[in-house]
Amino acid sequence: MPFAPSMRRAALAWMFVQACTTYDGISPTDTGGEGGAAAVAGAGPHAGSAGSEMGGNAGSAMGGSGGTTAGSAGTSVEGGAPHQVDGMAGMGDVAGATTTMGGVGLGGAGAEAGAAGEASSAGAGGSPAECLGAAPDVGCTCELYAAHEYWFCSQYLTFAAAENKCKSAQKHLPKIETQAEDDWLFAAAQTHLLGEYFLGATDATTPDEWSWLVGGKFWSGVADGTASAYAHWSANEPNASGDCLVVQGNGPWDDRTCTDQRRYVCESQ
Repeated sequence: MPFAPSMRRAALAWMFVQACTTYDGISPTDTGGEGGAAAVAGAGPHAGSAGSEMGGNAGSAMGGSGGTTAGSAGTSVEGGAPHQVDGMAGMGDVAGATTTMGGVGLGGAGAEAGAAGEASSAGAGGSPAECLGAAPDVGCTCELYAAHEYWFCSQYLTFAAAENKCKSAQKHLPKIETQAEDDWLFAAAQTHLLGEYFLGATDATTPDEWSWLVGGKFWSGVADGTASAYAHWSANEPNASGDCLVVQGNGPWDDRTCTDQRRYVCESQ
């Protein structure tokens, strides 16, 4: 029985749908996810469109922007081969999603590092006063007391030679006027390791009349004599055994021979 034209067209359409639905054992739903439903389109031209849509969706699911490339490939499929458009090309663009994080700005941690260094301790409490006068000799060292310079010299000299050294630097052998000055000078001389040292007093001009080289009488007589100013004789001194004044190693004074050599101190007046 011959088929009517309408029945022939229906049969061809059914056969076409079957061909589109199964091809080499692969269904459209296996190739592109959501695109499989759209592949069941009637006419051949629509199948190509379904392939494009399927490929686009699948590509989008697989790799973002890569779906655009896969979808485009679907448009080139003629007739019934939508399974070839599976959007896999989209995977190539996954790497583009990687974001490079910026480095942590640790460098700023040192921004305040110099701030502490800007604080100056100069003058905090003031610098100690310095001796401004000339040294009487090489190796002499200076300390200040009551605005006077005292230069401690380790060379061994006679009384006259020591006074000459002091005078060459506009100074003299010391004149002691108070117990406080005497105590300070003795302690400082021990710090400078002078041992026994000369003071600037003598009775050479008038025996048993002790005066300072820079002026001022302070003692008359021997051990039982009379003080007219501060004096610090050792027990049983002076005993007329010498004409020049020496500070003993334990602090009190003694009269010694002027030609003996001793270390000395020079004082600015």
